[in-house]
Amino acid sequence: AAALDRAEAGDTDAVAAADEVGATQGLRIAALLLRRTPYALGRLLLDLAPLLVFAGVARAAAAQLGSTPQAIVIVREVGGAYLIARAMIHLLDALFAPDQAGLRLVGLSDSAAMFSFRWLRRIVAAGVGFYVLPAIGDLFGMYPEMHEALLKMGGLVVHVLVALMILRSRVPVAAWLRGDGAAGGGLAQLRVQFAQSWHWFAIMFVLGLWLITAMELHNGPTSVPYFVLVTFGVLAGSRVVGIVLLGVFARFLQGPVDAEGERTLQGQLCGYAPLLRGLLRGAIVLLTGLALLQVWGIDAGSWFVPGALGGRLVATAVRLVLSALAAIAVWEVLNLWLERYLGWLSADGEGVRAARLRTLLPMLRTILMVVLVVILALSTLAEIGVDIAPLLAGAGIIGVAIGFGSQKLVQDLITGIFLLLENAVQVGDTVTVANLTGVVEHLSIRTIRLRATDGSVHIIPFSSVGTVTNVNRGVANAQVLVELEFSEDVDRVFAALREVVGEMRLDPNFDYRIAGDLVLQGVDRVDASTVTILGQIPCVDTARWPVQREFNRRWKLYVGANKIQLARRSQEWSIRHPLDVRIDPPAMNARVPQ
Repeated sequence: AAALDRAEAGDTDAVAAADEVGATQGLRIAALLLRRTPYALGRLLLDLAPLLVFAGVARAAAAQLGSTPQAIVIVREVGGAYLIARAMIHLLDALFAPDQAGLRLVGLSDSAAMFSFRWLRRIVAAGVGFYVLPAIGDLFGMYPEMHEALLKMGGLVVHVLVALMILRSRVPVAAWLRGDGAAGGGLAQLRVQFAQSWHWFAIMFVLGLWLITAMELHNGPTSVPYFVLVTFGVLAGSRVVGIVLLGVFARFLQGPVDAEGERTLQGQLCGYAPLLRGLLRGAIVLLTGLALLQVWGIDAGSWFVPGALGGRLVATAVRLVLSALAAIAVWEVLNLWLERYLGWLSADGEGVRAARLRTLLPMLRTILMVVLVVILALSTLAEIGVDIAPLLAGAGIIGVAIGFGSQKLVQDLITGIFLLLENAVQVGDTVTVANLTGVVEHLSIRTIRLRATDGSVHIIPFSSVGTVTNVNRGVANAQVLVELEFSEDVDRVFAALREVVGEMRLDPNFDYRIAGDLVLQGVDRVDASTVTILGQIPCVDTARWPVQREFNRRWKLYVGANKIQLARRSQEWSIRHPLDVRIDPPAMNARVPQ
């Protein structure tokens, strides 16, 4: 083996050594065959001896059936077929000797010899069986066309078995063709390339022989080279076209993002690459098959003329494919536009609108998908000849029935969509809806879920929402309400309120929560005993209640330290004696503090 490798590399000494090795191996093989041939012939004769006895018995039985010609023909045909099949099988047994390696006349291993013997025995049995069936059928009045069809079917079965045998043996034969010089020069590389696809050429040749015979081409056997050449040319051209188209397709799908890192339509199509690649390969295979039929003498082009079945099928398939591609294009373009629009909103600082759109995005995509699938399904049914008018009418009736039976559900959906589109409420907002107040925990297309201050959860359908009070919209006001005794100095209280709020603004825990100075709205109400002052502290929306409570705490401490007189609630009571005895009012009337 080493000498053969060096010989392929061009070493002249190795060439001489390889010739010597080859000559020595040839002499050994010849001597081995001469030694095994007598034993193999003897075994073959012993196997054929019972067949000779069977032939004599069958001839004698046929002589006894002289008055029934059909029986004689049947015995002769069946017996002859059996003798031929058994003789060929014994000949194969003598050549391959699957169970006796010492008598084997071919240089194969035990497994290869057993494989070859089994498959050739099947081929012989199939060929002889399909040969004798038409002969027996003729005796019972079989039509000539049926006779011819059985013969062609038998030839097809035999050729298919040969093709299967080639396919099953492709790996060991490829290893033998590849040899030990796979890493050598150009000849070795050519052997490697041929070893990878030899079985396709062999199968094509075998099936081509059957096509030439079955189609009864003029000069059939002599046209085999032409058949092989044109078939090889069509397959090679199809391979080149497939490589070019698939390469262009793969190159087009490169670069899923643009220069700014945003996803493009070209990148969106990458998700459909396996499907599109499969469709392209299927189209290439179909066109290649039609081209092969055309060069083999079958007028495949006539199948696709206007009005023919093939033409109608192709037109329907093209329309269906175009409809599917249009639906995919609409889906991807809208999704790409939504993604870009979200990016533009985020870049412009409109995070609220972007968050709202992201909330609605799954619902919008689901609606779009349902619409596209329904339209595509109806188009497909219409193209294949199904009358979709009853389906549309039934869908309309069902839609009306569902609309009447689920008005609340429809109202929930529509109201929810508009509330979300108008950004009336978001997750995390403190809102009051349907006379219930709480923090929004979850928003669906039909309900809103609130978490109350006591921990309870309110689930409110949107159809029950009449108004929405949202305290989280950027601005809030902590209320200042002070009731004083009528005798208290109002200007002094004004200064005290500003001082308390000013101290709160100096506190780092509340400085970022308060948006401005105290806004005093003045004296709101005056009566005989009290004076009411109103004001408000501007703050951020999430700090209204903390600021309110902190102000109340500080105001209480300031009032206690500076002796500010707050209003006291009082009520007059008139007590009358049960016996209606007049009692001095000044003595009995009393001012009772609340």
